[in-house]
Amino acid sequence: MLLRVLMNFFDGQGYVQYLSQVAPTVSQYSSNHTLRISLTTSSTDGLVLHTVGRDRSSVTLQLWKGFLRYGFTTPDGRTNWIHNSGNISDNNLHSITIRKAGYTGYLSVDTTTSASVNFTMGHRGSPFDNIIYAGGLPSDLASAQRPFLIGCIGKIVVDQQTLPANNAAMKFWSRINFGNVTTSCTALTIYTPYTFLDTSSHMTFNSLSPSFTLSFSFRTVHYGFGIELISLARLPTQLNPFYVSIEFGKLSVKFIGTQDIFLFETSVTDGVWHQFTLNVVNDRFTATLDGKSKALIFLRGSDQIARPTIIIGRSSGTGFKGCIRDIKINQVRVNIDDGNVTKNSVIKNGCTVSNLCYPVSPCFNNGICSMVDNTFRCDCDISRPYQGQYCHLYRYKKSCHDHFQSDTRNLSNNYMIDPDGPYGSNLPFTVYCDGRSPSDTVATHNNTLQRNLRPIAANVGPGKAVTPLGYLATTNNINQRGNTISIQQLSALAKVSDRCRQDLSFTCRQALLLNSPGQPYIWWISQDGRRMKNWAGAPSNSSKCACGVVNNCYNKNKSCNCDSFANRVLEDRGTLNDKRYLPIKELHLGLSQITNSTFASYDIGNFICSGPAQPSNIITLSSTTHGLLINDWGKYFKTSIQFYFKTQVSAGTLLSYKGLSFDYFTIKMSADQFELRYNYGHTVSDSKIVVRRPSQGQLFNNNQWHMVKIQFFPGIASLQIDRLPIRNHINLHGIQNHRFTNINGPLIIGSNLIGQTGFAGCIGDLIIDYKLLDLPNLAARPGQKGLRSGCADACYNKPCKHNNPCSGDLFSFTCNCSQSSYTGSTCSYVKGASIAGDGYIQYTSPNVNFVSGQQHHNILFSFVTTESDIALMTINASNIYLGFSLRNGRIMYSINSAIVQLPLTVNDGVKHNVTIVPSNGSLAVDGVVLYTSEVNTISSLQNGVIRLGNINNSPTSSFCVDNVSFASVRILDIAFNIGRPSNIIIHTNRRNPSSRVYENVCFDKLTRPPPSYWSSFPSTRPTATSGSISPPVAQTVDPGVIVAIVIVVVLILGAIGTFLIFKYRSHNSGEHNITDVDSTKFSMEYIDITYRNSDRNGDTNGYHLADHKDKVSSNGSSSAKKKEIHL
Repeated sequence: MLLRVLMNFFDGQGYVQYLSQVAPTVSQYSSNHTLRISLTTSSTDGLVLHTVGRDRSSVTLQLWKGFLRYGFTTPDGRTNWIHNSGNISDNNLHSITIRKAGYTGYLSVDTTTSASVNFTMGHRGSPFDNIIYAGGLPSDLASAQRPFLIGCIGKIVVDQQTLPANNAAMKFWSRINFGNVTTSCTALTIYTPYTFLDTSSHMTFNSLSPSFTLSFSFRTVHYGFGIELISLARLPTQLNPFYVSIEFGKLSVKFIGTQDIFLFETSVTDGVWHQFTLNVVNDRFTATLDGKSKALIFLRGSDQIARPTIIIGRSSGTGFKGCIRDIKINQVRVNIDDGNVTKNSVIKNGCTVSNLCYPVSPCFNNGICSMVDNTFRCDCDISRPYQGQYCHLYRYKKSCHDHFQSDTRNLSNNYMIDPDGPYGSNLPFTVYCDGRSPSDTVATHNNTLQRNLRPIAANVGPGKAVTPLGYLATTNNINQRGNTISIQQLSALAKVSDRCRQDLSFTCRQALLLNSPGQPYIWWISQDGRRMKNWAGAPSNSSKCACGVVNNCYNKNKSCNCDSFANRVLEDRGTLNDKRYLPIKELHLGLSQITNSTFASYDIGNFICSGPAQPSNIITLSSTTHGLLINDWGKYFKTSIQFYFKTQVSAGTLLSYKGLSFDYFTIKMSADQFELRYNYGHTVSDSKIVVRRPSQGQLFNNNQWHMVKIQFFPGIASLQIDRLPIRNHINLHGIQNHRFTNINGPLIIGSNLIGQTGFAGCIGDLIIDYKLLDLPNLAARPGQKGLRSGCADACYNKPCKHNNPCSGDLFSFTCNCSQSSYTGSTCSYVKGASIAGDGYIQYTSPNVNFVSGQQHHNILFSFVTTESDIALMTINASNIYLGFSLRNGRIMYSINSAIVQLPLTVNDGVKHNVTIVPSNGSLAVDGVVLYTSEVNTISSLQNGVIRLGNINNSPTSSFCVDNVSFASVRILDIAFNIGRPSNIIIHTNRRNPSSRVYENVCFDKLTRPPPSYWSSFPSTRPTATSGSISPPVAQTVDPGVIVAIVIVVVLILGAIGTFLIFKYRSHNSGEHNITDVDSTKFSMEYIDITYRNSDRNGDTNGYHLADHKDKVSSNGSSSAKKKEIHL
């Protein structure tokens, strides 16, 4: 009571003015200023303080709808407000501090502090150095928005200077009272409200005369129908013919038994004080609410309610709940506490009615908040696409998958979806979501039927006929066309989907398609306008069709069936599945020429997207000491934060925030649980939510993506991990709008907030209330450390080519190429073999038919060498012989009895591709057919032995071979893969150091390996496979030794050459020819190279080629005479 005696009472009509007596010096100006004041009131609106600085800056401290707000206005007129969410209109004493500290303003009420950043816009002047008004304003400054105060104000302290308590001048300040301002707060007791505790509460007293005036103030949030506020009853029957009630928030005045009724339009259930007056003169009733009057003349005279009993609250139905004060009859205040007033469930105290719609509405996106009893209701703006309890949920899902995931009870129907959300540039569009395939979102188009390309002159030429696709929504009615969907809308759908696909086919007869490597005649345009160089079923821009990928096109030398230009109906069909380029925007078609047999048609399937996309907007935090600060996230935040993470660390803090009002939250994870700890800034203790891993569930640090979603609503917070049940925590505190209402600090990703361990791992797709933040761009800002764009677990970006498995951690990866045809650090190079000296790879084949129906099995390989004389590949079986070697750098090709040397030099260090078709004996090198035979053909192979390299090759010789395919068997894959079978032999001579066979990549002088081939990722070498022999380590050799070796080699080669010439001349004489070679096409030198196996290395699998040929000749298969040169 002592404090209240020292306070000044303001009756709603007076105010106090304080004037500064001393102009501050420049040195006294500071960016930090503080004002302290104490306040007692039950008023919900009124001006507490208003200051005007010498620089025209000002501060306003104001009661507003039962709460306190503090506004600072800069000299140029910009105002920023801070609201305190505690109910201050409770007739209790409250201590208030307003502070301006640099760029931040603070408002503290008792123990609750609210704050705002950028509050002063850098202003350094003082708003407290000139004039301070308390309780009201002069007429030239007063307004309806700033009514005078009814209440008591205690001691005011400005920057440690106490303002005068009466009309006296002090050293620094003087004071002047205007109106009725007293220095005692005892007068406030007459304004003490009475609280009606429940719907049975009421008070009753007599009017004393038929004509009277009743006035009082009331405050409530009791929303409903037929809530009795005032009843007038007559004695002795106590019937209540006259009512004032609250009908769904509005005040209604009516006379029972008549049609007379009046409804005030103003809502009265908003928790603020409303003034009501009822004036009764005979049969005229005048009701006034907050200054707005309505006169009613009832058919029944006042004698029916002569000297009525006045009932405030419940009469016979549902009574009023709330607060009443200042009751007067004929302008005389009624003493509620004397014996003439009957009370039931009514107490005299500070009114605790709170309007949950203020000071900050809990309804988002223009939703209208209204009180319903002791809670609130949000009526969402129908013109905006939001719904939910707080109008916070975006009405449209991203896809049909999201639609069915949100509620499995949803039925198949037409639905609006919006893939890029409310912040995107595309409008929502309608699709038909089919519950039979709930993961798929389908868009059809205007060319779904198979169409023919007419063989007319206008269509001759590459891409002459252009077919644009107009996409449409699918519907549940096959006879109904859906709405048009733009390419941009479908592109947005592709981005948020895990996978998308679109079928595409071309049927032809003598009509070209891609025509690779020449000019394509048909192509498709991607969603972003690119001209695509692939057909369905082949990788993007590969210049292939599906058959070209697996090398089974009708013409083996073509990449598409239709490119064979065959006079038969062929088809190239497949599915496009690179969602970066889908959907198809246009199809360009053309004919190379028109023949009597030309036919072409095409078919384009629907565009189908499935599932949710994996996180793509990703950053990596490389250590627990680094983080990313996001300062402006508050402009998007309403209720929710969602993100994905993956890590292998045992624990860490993923996300944190710390505001200026002691509000904060932090999300921590460990292998087994998640914890959300938070404080809205208005409570003494922290709140906590914990989600634990199910006993059989995956660990949270298993290096897989996990989803985290937190939501903050008034009085409740929630935490969800993946698809585990949502955990909620309800905050049962008497604080208004118990949630984060004023974000004024940064959001910290991956760093710690109050000493916890930080986070190392990947964070992706951070979404603040439907706004996807650009994390890579934020991480790329200057000064950021320990952050990288993308996920450091490089396996996420699929670095291992050709679908080979990848393993690794945040900082390194390993590609396992062992079970594929590829090698290298990323399995991007075709697996080859380097063969040196007398080393070789031998494959024993089962019986093979090279012709099976219409299918021909070929022999393929590629090689690189600079050797002049070397055996590269031989095939020996009981019924055939085939060899491919070099003599003087030229190709020597042997098939059965035919042995030819082709005039093509191939020891040029460039890779050459060889195709042998045993069924017709043909040989093609680099796509050019060099030899065919109608006699020497091979239809089958029995117990064949295929050898790459030869035991009789020169000790210094070497070559590299890859893409070896024998009747579709990839020999090198078998040779170097783990678990090499017994029919593969890798031979090296341990006594001959030059004899080597090892897995390698056949780079040539035109395709040198990049410097990073093996060295850029030391930890990412391909996994070694059993059966592979690593290349020897290079050693330094003395130059003198090299010279000596060269001299010895020259002498040996000279001796061998002399011996061979002598042998050749003495052994061969007469005429020689090749019976099955067209001499008009080739000028060839007939040479029979015989590699004799001396078995010097104990090799029992060597050949004697001459003996084999003698056997063939004795059977009469060839009449050619033979020349033998023994190397």
